[in-house]
Amino acid sequence: MKIALLVPSRERIDLKNRLIKSLVNTANSTKNFTLYFGVDADDPEKGLAFKLEEKYDFVKIVEIQNDGKFIGLSKIWNQCARESTEDILAMIGDDMEFKTQDWDIKILEEFTGENLPKDKVKMIYCNDLYYCGKLAVNHFLHRKYMEVNGYYTRDEFLSWGVDTWIHQVFRAMDRVKYKADIIIEHKQHKLGKASKKPDSVTENLSKNGANGGHWRIWQRTKSERLKEARRFYYYLGIEYDPKKITG
Repeated sequence: MKIALLVPSRERIDLKNRLIKSLVNTANSTKNFTLYFGVDADDPEKGLAFKLEEKYDFVKIVEIQNDGKFIGLSKIWNQCARESTEDILAMIGDDMEFKTQDWDIKILEEFTGENLPKDKVKMIYCNDLYYCGKLAVNHFLHRKYMEVNGYYTRDEFLSWGVDTWIHQVFRAMDRVKYKADIIIEHKQHKLGKASKKPDSVTENLSKNGANGGHWRIWQRTKSERLKEARRFYYYLGIEYDPKKITG
């Protein structure tokens, strides 16, 4: 069993290197995971990203055909998930940094033996040192979720809402667990974790999140979240409770 770390990342080669360094310094073995960077076809730093793939045997670049446009993080996470073969899928940002020693062993233990339900529907998320359990911004789940759904993430969302969606669905099933002892720090500018001003990529994400009508999309797709929850309730053989999906 291995972990697929799925990371949309445009430009920001410094953040890619920082993420890789944190993985090398903290993992028990880099053979326990593959790091998938979803990189736009027109990314001016694409060549540098492919050099990382050449340098590290656990790094794989997934080239995203974006036709010169911002297609949204969700579509990139979906494509990376489809390219992956590992049993465990992880939603990670390129502005995150792994801090806990042997995090990979701890994650794998959560999906091994009696810790993993027979139906394989389970999600865990870790301590980002900001939301501290309130939001699953760095989750790990069995790929059974994608197999039952037919997708990993909802393509409607450009930059915000994807993590909240998945968190709500798993919480509604009572199949989510917070691991406060595993720290994956989210070093995002708006969280006060980055020392410099927002770069162009961050500004574009914020602009598209707002202009894309994030909250309007969220409200419009509530019926789809209910449908997804009902799909899993049926799969698990438990009574459907729509009240557990909010917003």
